[in-house]
Amino acid sequence: MQTDDGNWSEYHGLLLKAEHRLASHFTWLTNYTWSHAISTYDFAGELAGNNYQNPQDRNAEKGDANYDRRHIFNTSLVIVSGGLGDGFMKKFTKDWQVAPLISLNTGQPLTVTTGADTSLTGIKADRPNVDPSVASQPHTLVQWFNPASFVGACTTAAYSASSYCVPTGTFGNAARDILHGPGSIQFDMSATRRFSFSERYKMELRGDFFNIMNHANWNGPAAGMTSSTFGQITSFSSPRLIQVSAKLFF
Repeated sequence: MQTDDGNWSEYHGLLLKAEHRLASHFTWLTNYTWSHAISTYDFAGELAGNNYQNPQDRNAEKGDANYDRRHIFNTSLVIVSGGLGDGFMKKFTKDWQVAPLISLNTGQPLTVTTGADTSLTGIKADRPNVDPSVASQPHTLVQWFNPASFVGACTTAAYSASSYCVPTGTFGNAARDILHGPGSIQFDMSATRRFSFSERYKMELRGDFFNIMNHANWNGPAAGMTSSTFGQITSFSSPRLIQVSAKLFF
């Protein structure tokens, strides 16, 4: 096994936070982060292999880090119920804690690759050239980015004809993590209540609701030029998930 410690990364961010107790049973918390993370490598694990297009020119790998999220917004509310009615109904509905959480994030960076060894390095991490004449990036399911923006390998003769393609034995000029995928909107919620039967015995009921609105968050598009769905989004992230648990303390 081997790892590479010859790289650097930097992170700059602005964090804003607001917290306020609205009443005796309500607490509201909101935070927003505006940030930018830059690195020269996307660490993918000790056995994942090389990710450099050209290991001899690491400065050419400088780009957005794969954990870069330019905008992150979270807002949450904690509500503790005061109870309804009288008697048993009052005891059962009292002290339930409901905590909704809304999260909005911009998308994760992604790198466009040719899937070929045009550079003749044997690494097969080549990136294409960027065609500056193509500016349209539609951001739709069928075309998140315009595939015509990226041009792969060609012969030297074709390159001399101003086709923006990558001649054999050279590297493309597309940056690492040059594009960002779709953002996400997540609405989660939890509901908990602890019942005390005696000083020793207690029971906690808990329900967790992930993506409770069942919002369809898009996954990233296919970024390999050899893919038949290059530039398209063909899958979504997790649907609504609900889990219920009970815990007995004694």
